[in-house]
Amino acid sequence: ITPEVKALRDRFGFPGMRVLQFAFHKGANFYLPHLYPTNTVVYTGTHDNDTSVGWWAAATEHEQHHARAYLGTDGHDIAWALLRAAAASVADTAVHPMQDILVLPTDCRMNLPGSASGWFALTLLSMLSTLLLPRQFHIAVVENVDETHLRRAVWLFPLYLLLINLFVLPIAFGGLLYFGSGGADPETFVLTLPLAAGQPVLALLAFVGGL
Repeated sequence: ITPEVKALRDRFGFPGMRVLQFAFHKGANFYLPHLYPTNTVVYTGTHDNDTSVGWWAAATEHEQHHARAYLGTDGHDIAWALLRAAAASVADTAVHPMQDILVLPTDCRMNLPGSASGWFALTLLSMLSTLLLPRQFHIAVVENVDETHLRRAVWLFPLYLLLINLFVLPIAFGGLLYFGSGGADPETFVLTLPLAAGQPVLALLAFVGGL
């Protein structure tokens, strides 16, 4: 980042960004939490980084030694050690990736820069979710500015709820018949049933529609 960009950021009060995975390189003190200004957003890693578990597995000996000494850990809980360091810093905002909260390895990273693998599916899923989220439906149907809209919504929205729940009982019975009691989490039957039947596309459609 050039000095001009930093000056523009500071002029408008935009927060800076720090990534903890970069803090333990040689000479990388800029990313160490005790040097953060308050107006900062800190990440253990961004969507383009490896998970913290994956980063640790590939880290150099110097990085691991520095991280162990700085974070006070032997490395067995490195993901949570980084999460704690981010939360304990003076940064206004700490972003905790779900992959690190769940202590997931490299194959669960969100993105691999320079690779097209998985990019289209993630982009399509993100685009569809903006249209199908319940909040979007609420804005489009329930929040009205005209009496005619309101008259339509008072019967259309309950009808929508009734119709969508007509599928609940068949899915519940189907899941119990297929998996048996305790064979799968009933909350996931809508996804596990098509996956068990070898229909991943149907499972994806069910997932997107349920967001």
